[in-house]
Amino acid sequence: MTKKTPGIWIACAALILGAIVLAAVGHFHSAPYTIVVDGKPIVTVESRSTAKKVLADVRLQGTTIVSPSATQFVQSVTFRRAEKNPGLSDLPEAVRALEKTVTIEAEGFAIIVNDEPVVALPRKSDADSTLELVKRFYERKIKTLYTSSTFKENVFVDKRYVEAERLRATPADAVSALTTTSERPLTHVVQRGDRAVNIIRQYKISLADLKALNQGINPDKLTEGDILTVRLPKLPITVVCKSLITETVKVTPPVDVRSGPRTGTRTSKILVTSENGRRAGQEIISQVTTWDRPAPRKYSRSRSKPVKSVSTPKPAENGSGQNTGKPPE
Repeated sequence: MTKKTPGIWIACAALILGAIVLAAVGHFHSAPYTIVVDGKPIVTVESRSTAKKVLADVRLQGTTIVSPSATQFVQSVTFRRAEKNPGLSDLPEAVRALEKTVTIEAEGFAIIVNDEPVVALPRKSDADSTLELVKRFYERKIKTLYTSSTFKENVFVDKRYVEAERLRATPADAVSALTTTSERPLTHVVQRGDRAVNIIRQYKISLADLKALNQGINPDKLTEGDILTVRLPKLPITVVCKSLITETVKVTPPVDVRSGPRTGTRTSKILVTSENGRRAGQEIISQVTTWDRPAPRKYSRSRSKPVKSVSTPKPAENGSGQNTGKPPE
């Protein structure tokens, strides 16, 4: 009978210990796990690996524009060993449950408007290009551009995490998001007795704004049932353009008694300020009035001399009473 050496005993003990550890680890990973959001249990899955898969899938579906490594949960999301006899959910069901609970943020180069991120793109060059394209979008609506367009708000580009729904793949997609809105304009239906002065006071707008928003409607002659636009939906960014226009109008001054009625033309150079393609204000730069020559006044004077009457002597008569045709001697 051979005697076992101490080394064999040590090897056997290591193998047995390793098997026990593997079994414990396998049991640990195969046990049900609960996904917790901000300390609240959301869903339980069959194992730790499944829980990790659920989190990865939710982050992946949050946005396809950037990689999952560039995304994060807004809330605190963890998982832990489930309590005894939990109700288990399969992978698709768990993903849907978690998507309804969490918000995904994605890292990108965000366009910030007054300290509020509006849209974001994967690259800084895309974000810079978007801002230039937005300016060109509104400049095309201006006939004679006077100066380079600017933004009314404080606008800059910064790399940060934003809500995944604000991320755009291309500059064209980002321009669409900055120049459109799903909101409807605010309108007012004219009632009997409504006057423009009361309407602008009610909605806190100017008469010039009311006229600009309602081309073709005379605010001084409102009709019951007219639908007036009193406020447009606010877009996330405002492009200010200035254009120089020339306007010529006919003018008629008070009648000058000495020179008679006169007419003329007044030519004005006007600096017009537009916001997102709509006129927002104007300033007269110069104004020249040219008067026509007055027409000469016509005076009608009837000073004709009176006609003198001349008496013609009657011809003499003969003894028989006939006219001889000769004047008397």
